[in-house]
Amino acid sequence: MALAAWLVDRALHPIRSLSREISRFPVGSPSRFSVPRSAVELEPVVGRLNNLMERVGRTLARERGFAMGAAHELRTPLAGLRARLELAL
Repeated sequence: MALAAWLVDRALHPIRSLSREISRFPVGSPSRFSVPRSAVELEPVVGRLNNLMERVGRTLARERGFAMGAAHELRTPLAGLRARLELAL
């Protein structure tokens, strides 16, 4: 029984390692997840995770660009309104 528990623990080590790496991964980071050498069966999962993180990074970049553009577009009319209000006072 102890041998079986040790074997299962040893077999799950790459998954726990990947889980720790995922938990420390900063959002929008250009780095990629790595596949533990002893776990080639995780390559498809890690590949999908890397693909997902690239898509999330691109989405965040587009969102930042939209927010910057919207902020710029709103500043101009607000500045005009402020100038008119100051003149009216």
